[in-house]
Amino acid sequence: MSPVTLAQTAIGISSLVPMDLYGTPFNVGVASKLSAGTVTYTIQYTMDNPYTATDASGTNLTWFDHPTMAGLTGNAYGNFAFPVRAIRSNVAAIAGGGTLTTTIVQAVSVA
Repeated sequence: MSPVTLAQTAIGISSLVPMDLYGTPFNVGVASKLSAGTVTYTIQYTMDNPYTATDASGTNLTWFDHPTMAGLTGNAYGNFAFPVRAIRSNVAAIAGGGTLTTTIVQAVSVA
């Protein structure tokens, strides 16, 4: 899977990013960077099938907060060492023209 970058400049939920469940091992890195302003955000994941989402952010799916990437207000890095079906970012507050840029990179094995 190619790296995916999400940029948010307003309160709300990003588009979901489906993961490849069949990569072995399953390893995903998530880096979030803030530029200007103040942003409060959380990285979320789901175990539901992202292809059954009724909209781009998967509001009809069940989402969980990443255990170390919730309620953040600064740059952060985290990972998923266990399979998840999709990842998204959720901006709870933003002020001063801030931008949250989240990059998701999934490792793939080469046979």
